[in-house]
Amino acid sequence: MGLKIVLMNCPNPVLNVPTAHFGPCLLYVGGALKRAGHDVSIKDIRAAKDVTQDDVPEADIIGVTATSSEFHYAQKINKFAHQKGIKTMIGGAHATFLPEACYEFDYCIIGDGEEAALHALSGPLGRYQTPPVKLDGYHPDWDLIGEAGFSREAFTGEGYGKGPISAGLISSRGCPNRCAYCRERPEKVRFRPVDDVILELEDLKKRGIRHFRFFDENMTLNKERAMELFGRMEELNIRWRAHTRADIFDKEIALAAKAAGCEEMGFGFEAATDFILAKVRKNETVAQYKEAVAICKEAGILCKAFWMVGLPEQGWDGINDIRLFMAENKPDKWIVSLLAPYPGSDIWAHPDRYRVSWMEKDLSKYWNYAEKSTISYYDNDADSIDRQYRTLKEWLNKESPR
Repeated sequence: MGLKIVLMNCPNPVLNVPTAHFGPCLLYVGGALKRAGHDVSIKDIRAAKDVTQDDVPEADIIGVTATSSEFHYAQKINKFAHQKGIKTMIGGAHATFLPEACYEFDYCIIGDGEEAALHALSGPLGRYQTPPVKLDGYHPDWDLIGEAGFSREAFTGEGYGKGPISAGLISSRGCPNRCAYCRERPEKVRFRPVDDVILELEDLKKRGIRHFRFFDENMTLNKERAMELFGRMEELNIRWRAHTRADIFDKEIALAAKAAGCEEMGFGFEAATDFILAKVRKNETVAQYKEAVAICKEAGILCKAFWMVGLPEQGWDGINDIRLFMAENKPDKWIVSLLAPYPGSDIWAHPDRYRVSWMEKDLSKYWNYAEKSTISYYDNDADSIDRQYRTLKEWLNKESPR
């Protein structure tokens, strides 16, 4: 007889709409554990403001996924579970990049969890890491979350209100880039078989879902594969949004995506200044950004620009460059956030390279939409970065209202 395993996520009180961001990672790990004969369920506490003892159910194992900003909530889950005599397992971004910080947990899963979690349950306490899994044969088990995994905010995006009920899914894992604010080292990209993605979309359609958000880092990284996937999706009569990079997006891809039901493509532009993009190893140019916006408009796809305040050497001139780009090119939608140099990023690992003078050590403040800057530079301190952020956001709200 298998173990009773409850998988949990953490509260996300900073997001205005916590239900908008249910990532499918728990569905993959839960599905693998369930197929191995364990009794698996998901306890969803995204909408909670904090963790209480009552949030931790009876089980043999409590597994929790957490980003660095959520880790303090994971620690509370661990404490309450141990008080009840329950063993704990942690996975996700924080466990992957700072496994040494997860010593309180009985099991620490580094990287992909499908196979590592199974090894952990049959082995001693400690850290577990397996080679990156081949994604063929691994499927998210939507029965574990059901309607709680669907949302009226995922399709419109944070800050854009409610829309049609939608689901989030992923067709690939990994990113080959090493942007300084995101990843210190490149990561091998693995693609799910196109047949598997289509089967998941068809299953979700049977559950009443016609709108989707892809969580892939770069949806069009492999052009041949993207064109095959979009061609198959065209038959489904669905609507979807995704993210990619300007340097791997062209007219042919845009037209195929539109025919497949793409309504919005998001781009992490971050800055509108070439020397800043070079400084943070973005390996893109402002000219490519302008072309991406124009291609979206020509294809009839909404272009969503993601901007970041607090990048190295950005300052007020960099903020003005963003405003000029928005005024001249007019992307349809935008998001602006404060830089949070997460563990795993080059800025976190090597602050001296970027003239960092101070970095917040309280990771609970490292949210995607942080309220205050978590970094200072010798030429741009945290208070100035906060003013730059407020100024840009006020200008965007006035000149390009949501």
